Amino acid sequence: MTRYLIALIFWFNFIIVTLVLFLWLLLVVGYYRLFDRDNLSLGAHSVAIFWGRSIMQLTPGWHYRVHGLENLPKFGEAPVVMVANHQSAADIWALYLTGAQFRWLSKDDVFKVPLIGLAMKWAGYVPISRGKSGSHAAALRASSQWIRRGISMVFFPEGTRSEDGHLKEFKIGAFRLAVEEKVDILPLVIQGTRDMVQKKSAIPCPARLDIQVMPRISPNPEESIEEFATRVQRLISHRLKERTGPSPNWTRAKKDPREGILSKQ
Repeated sequence: MTRYLIALIFWFNFIIVTLVLFLWLLLVVGYYRLFDRDNLSLGAHSVAIFWGRSIMQLTPGWHYRVHGLENLPKFGEAPVVMVANHQSAADIWALYLTGAQFRWLSKDDVFKVPLIGLAMKWAGYVPISRGKSGSHAAALRASSQWIRRGISMVFFPEGTRSEDGHLKEFKIGAFRLAVEEKVDILPLVIQGTRDMVQKKSAIPCPARLDIQVMPRISPNPEESIEEFATRVQRLISHRLKERTGPSPNWTRAKKDPREGILSKQ
């Protein structure tokens, strides 16, 4: 199957899925506004999960494996600050595969995209503007409010996607949030999204996505926030190097749900 045919199928599916699920989202938002306004964002995010998973499932040549799902917070448990390496615009679709309730920081320009931007506002995602004074602080305040409501936050602490796949130095905002709100960091290692959608290209490529949800990490009392961020960065970097190349357990991933694995072969 040629790349251009894959691109045609991808964008056709993307548009149809987005339109159909936006109509569904309107019904969900209407219901929550009438009967459960406080939890409107929970319903909107649940639709977003279905949206992301549908795109992953329907795109030819895309295969994924998510393991370590048992490390995600269960309903009623304390929230976490989820931190992941950043390889591609497809990273957020990858995170939707976890099925977790979370909110994430996104560039404010994305909120201007028709339909998608409105859906993001209803889901309670947090806008951030590069270069604007006070935007970062406002985003962290909004993130703190979600944590206090029991909802996990997602950060890409590199700040921008990696051009070469090598992990960049982590910014400390996510780690300051975790320390101040007394919650754990939940590291996620994403591999393969860089091949799915390459930067400045609208043509998706066949790829294998591998997501590892790692155990929670707490700050040590004797370390600074910068040292905490560096410790997590080194852990994710080490795991990325370990998982470079074909996964030896790919074919058995779908056969053992007890391991907390979700996959598309």
